[in-house]
Amino acid sequence: MIEEKAQGDWGSMLNEYYQLTRHPLPGELDFWKGQISKGDSVIEIGAGQGFITKHLVEKQPSKLLLVEPCESSARYLEPLSKQTKFIDISYDLFETCENLRVSDCILFPYDSLPMVSFDSYDQFFAKIRDNLTDSGKFVFHISTKKWNEEYISKFEKTYRTTKTFPSGRNVIILAWAEKHSDTGYTKFFCFIDSETHESEYYQMTTNIIDEQFVQSMCDKHQLSISNVQTSFDDLPGEDDLVITLTKQRAAS
Repeated sequence: MIEEKAQGDWGSMLNEYYQLTRHPLPGELDFWKGQISKGDSVIEIGAGQGFITKHLVEKQPSKLLLVEPCESSARYLEPLSKQTKFIDISYDLFETCENLRVSDCILFPYDSLPMVSFDSYDQFFAKIRDNLTDSGKFVFHISTKKWNEEYISKFEKTYRTTKTFPSGRNVIILAWAEKHSDTGYTKFFCFIDSETHESEYYQMTTNIIDEQFVQSMCDKHQLSISNVQTSFDDLPGEDDLVITLTKQRAAS
């Protein structure tokens, strides 16, 4: 029997697959660390298993709130939270989280903004505005339309492989994608343990958003685009956008 997972509810196999395949992009870790200074109050949205978090901790922020709605992923964060007094964890979606605090920096790493429901973007960006200090910033990464179109093309037919996961089990992986509009598609994953036949099925709706969409959100929610990069290491690129937003300054 295949255990079906809802969006945002990662099972043990998807968590292991992420551990196996998540590698930093060139300059990525130094980039995120460089966004904060010692003593800053910071929110990391979609902290996952702490891939970025453990590097942010090195900068010694005064407060670090980790927003991670998937509890099976967040359990990787809990030991770090116990070891570090300035870390708190919220298990809610950012747009519905009630224990947010005004912060110097809000980070949303690794192409997670496109997984926010389209119906929730207004609420999401309003929360960003309301939880930034006047001089604060919101920094996030998204993949370009070009990258998304290439992903859809690559996985138009089901991809199958077998990998040895960190736990040592051999897992058959099936992956495919279905485009449902010019602005969105769904990624599908099925994991099958080769020995026990334990299985997990997961689907992830992904929006294709761009700088123009981000600007429309800024116009509605009193935010400004202050910087756009096409890579983490300042080299020209075609696959990534790294965008920084700040609060609009009141007219004098």
